[in-house]
Amino acid sequence: MIRSIDAETSTDKGVFTVSFVILAGLTVIEIVRQGAFYRTDAFVVLFVSLGLISMCIRGIDSRSRLMIVAFVALGSWWYLSAVMHGRAASFLPLGASVVGFLASFLVVRRIGVAHREVAGELMATIGAGAAAVGLGERDALVPARDAVAEPVAPRHDAHLL
Repeated sequence: MIRSIDAETSTDKGVFTVSFVILAGLTVIEIVRQGAFYRTDAFVVLFVSLGLISMCIRGIDSRSRLMIVAFVALGSWWYLSAVMHGRAASFLPLGASVVGFLASFLVVRRIGVAHREVAGELMATIGAGAAAVGLGERDALVPARDAVAEPVAPRHDAHLL
């Protein structure tokens, strides 16, 4: 059910379909590359997210404006904190994520209500798949209990060696 205060869905379905595909693709790429914790990856997330925001910012409702203010306040605070500590480049991992969350919010907000559920299921599926892969890798790296050698008791005659 669309309430009168909800964001209007896009009149240009192609733009927001492409936006969502870019968003989903960026999510998959960053999962494969093991996150946007590296400066190059964080910069890519920031750059793509700013592009998506510029495509989705038109025609937003008052509730979306409040979210934008909150995201901008958090991002600005994080950037100013990084600058005040003399490490402006440290803005990128968390700051890029904040901008990415804002882009995600705006893209999904502009998708039609009927498609929001599908969008949520797609992103949850991507996240679940990444978690399963992560657990599989963890299990492959942790030796089985039987493979771990029993601790050797210390020798009492070690002082004689």
